[in-house]
Amino acid sequence: MKAEVPLTVNDIITKYQAMLSEFGLRPNQIRVGAGSAMVMYGLRMETDDIDADCSPETMRVISEKMGVTPIVVGTEQGYLTNNMELLTMPLFDTDMHGMLTYDESNGTMVRGVFCYTLEDLLQQKLQLNRPKDQQDIENIRKAIAATSN
Repeated sequence: MKAEVPLTVNDIITKYQAMLSEFGLRPNQIRVGAGSAMVMYGLRMETDDIDADCSPETMRVISEKMGVTPIVVGTEQGYLTNNMELLTMPLFDTDMHGMLTYDESNGTMVRGVFCYTLEDLLQQKLQLNRPKDQQDIENIRKAIAATSN
């Protein structure tokens, strides 16, 4: 999905909080990754959409309330794993990914949004390793180095 206009940190915060409210979820039930996490960490100014993960149980809550069925995607479509549920949420400019291995304790709060840790974000970007990820990889490595000094 691609938002009509690029999303800034304030847009992401607003849409994330609206999702939590709409579906009655706790922050650690939706974790933001990819470009949207880059924006939250201040490593990018904007992103095209919000990529978020949740557990299969949370995916059921969201899809039932929306009245839609997620599609199943995999590595052939450019995703990190196979047999992953994907739900496009245009109202929130979000692609929600149902992850079988989702762990509500794995992440960190950044400006009120539950995000991948920098280390996990780096692993995500390295696994995707697309040409558009190369600058992100460099910026994440610099941020990790700066926080370990």
